[in-house]
Amino acid sequence: MKYVAEQDRKFTDMGGVKIYHAIFPIQLSPTDDTTWGPVIRFDNKVLLPGRQEVQHFIGKPIQILRIAINGSVDYFDSWGYRTILGEQDALLINSGKDILSAVIQNNDDQADTELLEIWLLSNADEKTYQFHSGPVSREKGKFYTLISAGDDSDNHQLQQKIAIRIGTFNTGLTETIRDIAEGHRIILFVFNGEVIANGQQLKYRDTAIFSGEASITMEFKKDTNLFLMDLRKQTIE
Repeated sequence: MKYVAEQDRKFTDMGGVKIYHAIFPIQLSPTDDTTWGPVIRFDNKVLLPGRQEVQHFIGKPIQILRIAINGSVDYFDSWGYRTILGEQDALLINSGKDILSAVIQNNDDQADTELLEIWLLSNADEKTYQFHSGPVSREKGKFYTLISAGDDSDNHQLQQKIAIRIGTFNTGLTETIRDIAEGHRIILFVFNGEVIANGQQLKYRDTAIFSGEASITMEFKKDTNLFLMDLRKQTIE
């Protein structure tokens, strides 16, 4: 298990964009047996009111996952794709091997927008987009699936076979993830609250990566909003 505390993350101040890195520097050439697996960037970023970030992806296929934690952002890129991410919406893009320039814009002139942004190495050359709306209302005490890993026949676009879930749990509840398949990695990121996961305390913006564990038991010490990412074993070329 790898644990990254909120206060141990690296910080980059880009003026209108504040970025907190769980991985720093970006791991452009990880191996399949590293703790993070295909994840080469794991950022929690804040866009100040009215500000934007411009990104360029060149030559190396990357899957970019963005989830709006709070607020909303406009997304548009050099391929002509455009959308708006509201709170808890997710956007998954495979950049392919072409050049991709992307802009994320906070159009609110009063409030910050906060995002979770994750990059994964990909073996796919083609460009793909997947937009997933967050749940309109969430029942507490359960996870909601934003992205399902599926299988090769019904979800061929997800080259890294990732599953993304979010959940809200009240104080005193217990949740167990059972029968975790060999080779899977489970990443937990706490939006807010407090949880004990297999004995590890996780608080506001803490991250933990579990690998080689058959189950994960979570005991919620405070009302908690939680992000879960299930990474299936995948060969990295």
